[in-house]
Amino acid sequence: MKDNRYNYMSPQADKLLQPDGSITTMAGVVVSPPSQSRAEMYNSMSPMAAKWLLPDGTIVSELPTMGGGSGGEVSKLYVDTRDAATLTSAKNYADGLLKGGSDGTLHYMYENTFGIPTGNEIRFNPTTLRLANKPADTNGDAHTVLMLLNNGTRIYIQELGNHANYIRGLITGDPLDKGTYVEYPFSIIETVGMIPENKVAFAFASSGQIVTQAYVDNQDSVTAQQANLYTDTELAKEVLVRQAVNTTLMNSISSEKTDRETADTNIQTQIDGLRGAWVTIGRNNFGTLVPEQIDLTNFATSKGLSVLRQGITVINTYNDSNDEWQWVEELSKWINFGQGEIPTATNSVAGLVKGSIDPLMISVGLNGLMSVNGLDTELLNRPKLIKVADEATAIAQSALNPNDLYWW
Repeated sequence: MKDNRYNYMSPQADKLLQPDGSITTMAGVVVSPPSQSRAEMYNSMSPMAAKWLLPDGTIVSELPTMGGGSGGEVSKLYVDTRDAATLTSAKNYADGLLKGGSDGTLHYMYENTFGIPTGNEIRFNPTTLRLANKPADTNGDAHTVLMLLNNGTRIYIQELGNHANYIRGLITGDPLDKGTYVEYPFSIIETVGMIPENKVAFAFASSGQIVTQAYVDNQDSVTAQQANLYTDTELAKEVLVRQAVNTTLMNSISSEKTDRETADTNIQTQIDGLRGAWVTIGRNNFGTLVPEQIDLTNFATSKGLSVLRQGITVINTYNDSNDEWQWVEELSKWINFGQGEIPTATNSVAGLVKGSIDPLMISVGLNGLMSVNGLDTELLNRPKLIKVADEATAIAQSALNPNDLYWW
């Protein structure tokens, strides 16, 4: 006999037939009052916590899978999993496979020797749990249910009829289909008493598995209305937009890198032009007209030079001689050039150099130190590439600092 009341009820994934013949939603809301005829139908079925009224009007005592829904293929509409309200209202699927939580209890015969379970056996050691496809009592096939247990499922194994002997554990990985049994990576959390080789209760509970890309059952109008649904085309558009943004950023980064390398090359060229220039680093009375080589080197080192190079000059003020001693790289020694006329320095001839006040040119201070004019300001004004947390922050910062580039 079929019950057509399903089509007149408010849209829900399933209805529950209660012992008094009333029909409720999954949340416990009564949608049809108690009925004697339905109560008799309820009592005629095998004992279950509730009966299921399906869309075609049939009433069944069990669903194809345990733990919250029937499997099977569904029309796939993508859900924005970043929307908490969407995930609360949507029934989450991934590629047609239910990823929701599951719980239940099965009876098994415990065998304390670890190996391949046969018949109705359960076997385990501290790291591995094995369950035969057929539990005790019903001798039915629980393989589908066992394959739903995944990483994070909590388990409880107790000697049937004696709560003093039990273990609590946790499944730590995905199930492995071994044909006649299912195997899980497993860890024991607590052991109380000692479970004998006897019938045991195997209870399991899982809070479900979070999936990055979820689907919803679009046959449920409530879910479809509340969920933020996306099609493949819309998702593809979002991917293309992100790719375009990333391409723009990479081009900007490449351009910035090229500009910086060019500027560095120009500065290095100017610095290289000064190599070999006649540069006086200080004056000192060495107490003799011909100072020792080590004394000249020590004086140059005291001025902060770690490496001597061509053109470095020290003036000896002894007896007002003011002789200019210059380091000659080819000879690796100091040579007295006297007080002769000094030529203008070139790339190949040692001599005097002149500083410049023009931007990004080399200037020489009163203390003999050289610097690049305006280099700090030039580098500071160049666009900066800054990483931020997300797109919204990048947009906000770009409005405040339009010369800088932001990425996430």
